Amino acid sequence: MIAGQRAVDLATERYNRGLTDFLNVVDAERQLYDLQEEYAAAQVAQGEQLCVSIKASGRVAELSNHSGHPAAATGHHCCISARAK
Repeated sequence: MIAGQRAVDLATERYNRGLTDFLNVVDAERQLYDLQEEYAAAQVAQGEQLCVSIKASGRVAELSNHSGHPAAATGHHCCISARAK
């Protein structure tokens, strides 16, 4: 994402100097937003996979008993709260 932000900055600088049209700035921003969206989706997928792994290992009950989290007392775990968002 650093490279994406740098591309936006460069496109903006070039536009401000009159070297290119604004479409290049908009395109660079679109590409950055696409990268950010992909990154967020990957984080969600990673969190969901972690929940699946924990559940499959049988550690959900163990973690629920020791977490002190109110959702744990009701039997809810990370996968339910991640999908609710």
